[in-house]
Amino acid sequence: MLQITQDDKANEKLLEATAGRIKQSMDAAARLNFDLEFPEGTHMGILEALGRGDRKMKPKERKTEVLNYFKDIASSSSSRSSTLPRSVWGGSESLRMAAKALQKKIFVLIETTYGNRKGFAIYKPQSRVHEGGQFLSAKEHACTGKQWEEELRQERIEAETTSSPLPIVMKFANEHYNSLHFKTPNDPSPPANMTSSSLAKYLQGFERSKTEPKTDLFGQFDPEPVTDDPMEDSDNS
Repeated sequence: MLQITQDDKANEKLLEATAGRIKQSMDAAARLNFDLEFPEGTHMGILEALGRGDRKMKPKERKTEVLNYFKDIASSSSSRSSTLPRSVWGGSESLRMAAKALQKKIFVLIETTYGNRKGFAIYKPQSRVHEGGQFLSAKEHACTGKQWEEELRQERIEAETTSSPLPIVMKFANEHYNSLHFKTPNDPSPPANMTSSSLAKYLQGFERSKTEPKTDLFGQFDPEPVTDDPMEDSDNS
Protein backbone atom coordinates (compact mmCIF):
# COMPACT_ATOMS: atom_id res chain seq x y z
CA MET A 1 0.00 0.00 0.00
CA LEU A 2 2.81 2.41 0.81
CA GLN A 3 4.69 1.65 -2.37
CA ILE A 4 2.36 1.93 -5.35
CA THR A 5 1.84 5.08 -7.38
CA GLN A 6 -0.80 7.54 -6.25
CA ASP A 7 -1.00 9.67 -9.38
CA ASP A 8 -3.92 7.66 -10.72
CA LYS A 9 -7.38 8.34 -9.28
CA ALA A 10 -8.29 4.66 -9.22
CA ASN A 11 -5.12 3.84 -7.30
CA GLU A 12 -5.73 6.70 -4.89
CA LYS A 13 -9.25 5.49 -4.10
CA LEU A 14 -7.99 1.94 -3.58
CA LEU A 15 -5.27 3.21 -1.24
CA GLU A 16 -7.75 5.25 0.77
CA ALA A 17 -10.18 2.34 1.07
CA THR A 18 -7.43 -0.07 2.11
CA ALA A 19 -6.01 2.41 4.63
CA GLY A 20 -9.48 2.67 6.14
CA ARG A 21 -9.73 -1.10 6.49
CA ILE A 22 -6.31 -1.29 8.10
CA LYS A 23 -7.27 1.39 10.63
CA GLN A 24 -10.44 -0.52 11.47
CA SER A 25 -8.31 -3.63 11.95
CA MET A 26 -6.05 -1.70 14.34
CA ASP A 27 -9.10 -0.77 16.41
CA ALA A 28 -10.21 -4.40 16.50
CA ALA A 29 -6.69 -5.52 17.44
CA ALA A 30 -6.61 -3.04 20.34
CA ARG A 31 -9.95 -4.25 21.69
CA LEU A 32 -8.91 -7.89 21.51
CA ASN A 33 -7.39 -8.65 24.94
CA PHE A 34 -7.30 -4.92 25.67
CA ASP A 35 -6.50 -5.25 29.37
CA LEU A 36 -3.49 -7.43 28.58
CA GLU A 37 -2.27 -5.23 25.75
CA PHE A 38 -2.72 -1.99 27.69
CA PRO A 39 -2.35 -2.42 31.47
CA GLU A 40 -4.04 0.26 33.54
CA GLY A 41 -0.73 1.90 34.44
CA THR A 42 0.00 2.72 30.79
CA HIS A 43 -3.21 4.60 30.02
CA MET A 44 -2.22 8.03 31.31
CA GLY A 45 1.08 8.05 29.42
CA ILE A 46 -0.66 7.18 26.17
CA LEU A 47 -3.27 9.89 26.65
CA GLU A 48 -0.79 12.59 27.65
CA ALA A 49 1.28 11.97 24.53
CA LEU A 50 -1.84 12.52 22.46
CA GLY A 51 -3.15 15.50 24.40
CA ARG A 52 -6.26 13.57 25.39
CA GLY A 53 -7.69 13.70 28.90
CA ASP A 54 -5.97 14.78 32.11
CA ARG A 55 -4.75 13.34 35.42
CA LYS A 56 -8.08 14.07 37.10
CA MET A 57 -9.67 11.28 35.11
CA LYS A 58 -10.57 8.10 36.96
CA PRO A 59 -9.05 4.77 35.84
CA LYS A 60 -12.26 3.71 34.09
CA GLU A 61 -12.40 7.02 32.21
CA ARG A 62 -8.79 6.64 31.11
CA LYS A 63 -9.48 3.17 29.76
CA THR A 64 -12.49 4.46 27.87
CA GLU A 65 -10.45 7.29 26.39
CA VAL A 66 -7.71 4.93 25.17
CA LEU A 67 -10.41 2.82 23.53
CA ASN A 68 -11.86 5.97 22.01
CA TYR A 69 -8.43 6.82 20.59
CA PHE A 70 -8.41 3.66 18.50
CA LYS A 71 -12.09 4.13 17.64
CA ASP A 72 -11.32 7.65 16.40
CA ILE A 73 -8.40 6.35 14.33
CA ALA A 74 -10.72 3.81 12.70
CA SER A 75 -13.30 6.46 11.80
CA SER A 76 -10.81 9.15 10.70
CA SER A 77 -10.46 10.19 7.08
CA SER A 78 -7.93 8.35 4.92
CA SER A 79 -7.93 10.98 2.21
CA ARG A 80 -4.51 12.32 1.23
CA SER A 81 -5.91 15.84 1.39
CA SER A 82 -7.12 15.48 4.98
CA THR A 83 -5.37 17.00 7.99
CA LEU A 84 -5.85 14.91 11.11
CA PRO A 85 -5.90 16.38 14.64
CA ARG A 86 -3.11 15.43 17.01
CA SER A 87 -5.56 13.40 19.09
CA VAL A 88 -5.58 10.68 16.41
CA TRP A 89 -1.93 10.82 15.36
CA GLY A 90 -0.06 7.55 15.17
CA GLY A 91 2.56 6.46 17.66
CA SER A 92 4.21 3.43 19.19
CA GLU A 93 0.93 1.92 20.38
CA SER A 94 -0.87 2.34 17.06
CA LEU A 95 2.15 0.89 15.22
CA ARG A 96 2.12 -2.05 17.60
CA MET A 97 -1.56 -2.67 16.88
CA ALA A 98 -0.89 -2.34 13.14
CA ALA A 99 1.78 -5.04 13.40
CA LYS A 100 -0.64 -7.17 15.39
CA ALA A 101 -3.48 -6.70 12.92
CA LEU A 102 -1.34 -7.25 9.83
CA GLN A 103 0.79 -9.98 11.46
CA LYS A 104 3.76 -8.36 9.76
CA LYS A 105 6.89 -6.62 11.00
CA ILE A 106 7.13 -2.84 10.75
CA PHE A 107 10.63 -1.35 10.59
CA VAL A 108 10.99 2.21 11.90
CA LEU A 109 13.93 4.58 11.52
CA ILE A 110 13.75 7.30 14.19
CA GLU A 111 15.40 10.69 13.77
CA THR A 112 15.96 12.49 17.05
CA THR A 113 15.64 16.25 17.44
CA TYR A 114 19.07 16.54 19.06
CA GLY A 115 22.31 16.07 17.21
CA ASN A 116 22.52 13.77 14.25
CA ARG A 117 21.52 10.55 15.95
CA LYS A 118 19.29 7.76 14.76
CA GLY A 119 17.13 5.29 16.59
CA PHE A 120 15.93 1.96 15.26
CA ALA A 121 12.86 -0.08 16.18
CA ILE A 122 11.04 -3.10 14.82
CA TYR A 123 7.42 -3.84 15.70
CA LYS A 124 7.02 -7.60 15.62
CA PRO A 125 3.87 -9.72 15.82
CA GLN A 126 4.20 -12.43 18.43
CA SER A 127 2.25 -14.84 20.58
CA ARG A 128 1.95 -14.15 24.29
CA VAL A 129 1.10 -16.56 27.07
CA HIS A 130 -1.40 -15.67 29.77
CA GLU A 131 -2.81 -18.03 32.39
CA GLY A 132 -1.94 -21.08 30.34
CA GLY A 133 -3.36 -19.74 27.09
CA GLN A 134 -1.87 -17.93 24.12
CA PHE A 135 -3.03 -14.87 22.23
CA LEU A 136 -1.75 -12.86 19.29
CA SER A 137 -0.01 -9.61 20.11
CA ALA A 138 2.91 -7.47 18.93
CA LYS A 139 5.88 -5.86 20.64
CA GLU A 140 8.22 -2.96 19.96
CA HIS A 141 11.88 -4.00 19.85
CA ALA A 142 14.61 -1.37 20.05
CA CYS A 143 17.79 -2.40 18.25
CA THR A 144 21.10 -1.15 16.93
CA GLY A 145 21.50 0.06 13.39
CA LYS A 146 23.44 -3.08 12.51
CA GLN A 147 20.73 -5.38 13.91
CA TRP A 148 18.01 -3.38 12.16
CA GLU A 149 19.87 -3.49 8.84
CA GLU A 150 20.52 -7.22 9.00
CA GLU A 151 16.93 -8.14 9.90
CA LEU A 152 15.58 -5.86 7.19
CA ARG A 153 17.99 -7.38 4.68
CA GLN A 154 16.81 -10.88 5.58
CA GLU A 155 13.16 -9.84 5.36
CA ARG A 156 13.71 -8.45 1.89
CA ILE A 157 15.51 -11.57 0.71
CA GLU A 158 12.70 -13.75 2.06
CA ALA A 159 10.04 -11.55 0.44
CA GLU A 160 11.72 -11.70 -2.95
CA THR A 161 12.35 -15.44 -2.66
CA THR A 162 8.71 -16.17 -1.84
CA SER A 163 7.23 -13.46 -4.11
CA SER A 164 5.71 -11.78 -1.07
CA PRO A 165 5.19 -8.04 -0.44
CA LEU A 166 8.38 -6.24 0.57
CA PRO A 167 8.83 -5.19 4.22
CA ILE A 168 7.05 -2.14 5.64
CA VAL A 169 9.61 0.55 6.46
CA MET A 170 8.81 3.91 8.07
CA LYS A 171 10.79 6.97 9.09
CA PHE A 172 9.77 9.08 12.09
CA ALA A 173 10.96 12.69 12.11
CA ASN A 174 9.43 16.04 13.07
CA GLU A 175 6.44 14.26 14.65
CA HIS A 176 5.49 12.60 11.37
CA TYR A 177 5.84 9.16 9.83
CA ASN A 178 6.89 8.83 6.19
CA SER A 179 7.16 5.67 4.15
CA LEU A 180 10.56 4.59 2.86
CA HIS A 181 11.00 2.81 -0.43
CA PHE A 182 13.04 0.00 -1.89
CA LYS A 183 14.62 0.71 -5.24
CA THR A 184 13.70 -2.01 -7.70
CA PRO A 185 15.39 -1.96 -11.13
CA ASN A 186 13.03 -1.45 -14.07
CA ASP A 187 10.02 -0.74 -11.90
CA PRO A 188 6.89 -1.43 -13.89
CA SER A 189 4.11 1.09 -14.16
CA PRO A 190 0.99 0.01 -12.26
CA PRO A 191 -2.19 -1.06 -14.03
CA ALA A 192 -4.51 1.83 -14.84
CA ASN A 193 -7.24 0.36 -12.63
CA MET A 194 -5.96 -1.80 -9.81
CA THR A 195 -8.05 -4.45 -8.14
CA SER A 196 -7.29 -6.29 -4.93
CA SER A 197 -5.83 -9.24 -6.86
CA SER A 198 -3.73 -7.15 -9.23
CA LEU A 199 -2.49 -5.10 -6.29
CA ALA A 200 -1.12 -8.21 -4.59
CA LYS A 201 0.90 -9.04 -7.71
CA TYR A 202 2.10 -5.48 -8.10
CA LEU A 203 3.46 -5.21 -4.57
CA GLN A 204 6.74 -6.86 -5.57
CA GLY A 205 8.45 -4.09 -7.53
CA PHE A 206 7.16 -0.60 -7.28
CA GLU A 207 7.56 3.12 -6.72
CA ARG A 208 5.35 5.64 -4.99
CA SER A 209 5.53 8.23 -7.74
CA LYS A 210 7.43 8.56 -10.99
CA THR A 211 8.61 11.97 -9.83
CA GLU A 212 9.91 10.90 -6.40
CA PRO A 213 13.51 9.76 -5.84
CA LYS A 214 14.20 6.18 -4.89
CA THR A 215 17.20 4.93 -2.98
CA ASP A 216 18.79 1.50 -2.86
CA LEU A 217 18.28 0.28 0.69
CA PHE A 218 21.33 -1.89 0.77
CA GLY A 219 23.90 0.35 -0.84
CA GLN A 220 24.06 3.15 1.70
CA PHE A 221 24.50 1.61 5.14
CA ASP A 222 27.50 2.73 7.17
CA PRO A 223 29.24 0.73 9.89
CA GLU A 224 28.17 1.48 13.46
CA PRO A 225 27.51 4.13 14.60
CA VAL A 226 24.95 4.93 11.91
CA THR A 227 24.85 8.62 11.06
CA ASP A 228 23.26 8.65 7.60
CA ASP A 229 19.84 7.53 6.45
CA PRO A 230 19.89 4.11 4.79
CA MET A 231 16.90 5.23 2.71
CA GLU A 232 15.25 8.36 1.46
CA ASP A 233 11.68 9.12 2.37
CA SER A 234 8.87 10.52 0.29
CA ASP A 235 7.35 13.91 0.85
CA ASN A 236 4.12 12.38 2.09
CA SER A 237 3.52 11.90 5.81
